Amino acid sequence: MIANVHLVNFSLGTGQYKAQLEKLSGALSHHDGPLIVAGDFNTWSEARKSLIRGFTNQLSLKSVPFAKGTRTRILGKPVDRIYYRNLQPFNIKAHTVETSDHNPLTVTFRVAETL
Repeated sequence: MIANVHLVNFSLGTGQYKAQLEKLSGALSHHDGPLIVAGDFNTWSEARKSLIRGFTNQLSLKSVPFAKGTRTRILGKPVDRIYYRNLQPFNIKAHTVETSDHNPLTVTFRVAETL
């Protein structure tokens, strides 16, 4: 299963952000197989990053390890992320472009040997 997300950017507090994550988690929690959740998570604050950690722990997701400084940043923090489960990532790259306000991310996955 693949979910492409764009979580709320500008809102007071984390209430709307948390509500989006809870709805997403509910939709994905019934899937037992390989999973990719990718997109603009707008993780520009420690409070948002903390909510994402809870979300990824609940779904047993790992973060794709991009090279430092290659992803789009807001307030000095990367906002675009790819999380995965029961897969092995390779060919990991963030592409620098001038045609968008986000650098595209590419990853090739293979099914993990131990499911």
